[in-house]
Amino acid sequence: MNFIASLIIIYFVFRLVSWIFIRILAYKVKKATGMNGNRDEESDDMSQQKSRKKIIRKDAGDYVDFEEIDKKK
Repeated sequence: MNFIASLIIIYFVFRLVSWIFIRILAYKVKKATGMNGNRDEESDDMSQQKSRKKIIRKDAGDYVDFEEIDKKK
């Protein structure tokens, strides 16, 4: 009787561990592929980034986040 009870306990522990493993794996796959349900927010951020012009500074050659404004003297 103890043998059967042990097998039943091992079976349910195995099912629990495998279910947790599958949940963790599914979470990591969703995170890696970007399928986390926030597609609208991400698309808004992407459209804002695309609409801003990138200006290259002449002295450093780096991208900066602002546009230079010509001052009339």
